[in-house]
Amino acid sequence: HQESVKNHILLWIGQMLKFPAVKTICPTFISDEGAGKGTLLDWLRAAMGDKKVMETRRPSEHVWGAFNELMADAFLVNLNEMCKKEAEGAEGEIKGLITDNALFINSKGVKKYAIKSYHRFLITTNKEDPIATKKGDRRNLIIRSSDELTIENNPNIITEYFDPLREKIMSINGMRTIYDWLIAQEGLDKFYSLPMPITEWQEDMKEASKSYYEKWVEDYVITNKNTVYENNKIEMTSLKILELFKMYMTKNNITTFDTNSIKIGLAFKRLSYTGGISKKSKMNGSPFVFNMEILRKVFMVGCQIGGLEE
Repeated sequence: HQESVKNHILLWIGQMLKFPAVKTICPTFISDEGAGKGTLLDWLRAAMGDKKVMETRRPSEHVWGAFNELMADAFLVNLNEMCKKEAEGAEGEIKGLITDNALFINSKGVKKYAIKSYHRFLITTNKEDPIATKKGDRRNLIIRSSDELTIENNPNIITEYFDPLREKIMSINGMRTIYDWLIAQEGLDKFYSLPMPITEWQEDMKEASKSYYEKWVEDYVITNKNTVYENNKIEMTSLKILELFKMYMTKNNITTFDTNSIKIGLAFKRLSYTGGISKKSKMNGSPFVFNMEILRKVFMVGCQIGGLEE
């Protein structure tokens, strides 16, 4: 029921059909069983041909694993019932598969060889948190699909809805009509440059994936939103950050997370926020510099929205 997401997915399908050489994004559909994910895949398989649509529940073996020979002929790869455990340790591989133009094929008893990759990926699952996502994710569009058409919510849904639907869309006339409409959409040649729509589910997943260090930074910026700093900057050593961080953890009753000044230092080297946090070299130490002006913009603290300050 989110129009921008529906339109983006229709463009994604149309672009995939009309410009198969231009790789784009990986949509993820999360829903209960029987919501209609299989019907979509059946139509795509019929439109593209059986050999071009590959479905696997074991991508760690069949897609980025040691024996991925099925990928040699596939075009659309459905990672069915994807879960974080399956993708554990392969986040870099998955990112590369979505955008990279080369892929090595590994077959048992055959020398590894490279192919040009035009693969598209689609994740379908009933897992609530199937893959990792974070701020700035430009590869994954995570959608919590509606469950209103499941048998649990409508016992007669198959005979009253899905059977008639499939009869129409899987017919020769139905398939041709849908195909022609999809590839006639405007903007398919520029799809890769279109901004992805924002889904509430993916935003919640991003928030949940934040480290405690990131959450502390956000809390610090919000708590000190009215504090005046010289040049809008404040310097803090790892030990000072550790002191404030421990106070934050105690305030939020978080007792199982272990850290120290060395871990803090390493963690904050990676929290750049595009210039929001940097490390300054000094004779008597190397403090971190917090640019509060940038960080307030990052966390939208003090922004004017509709005449009101957030």
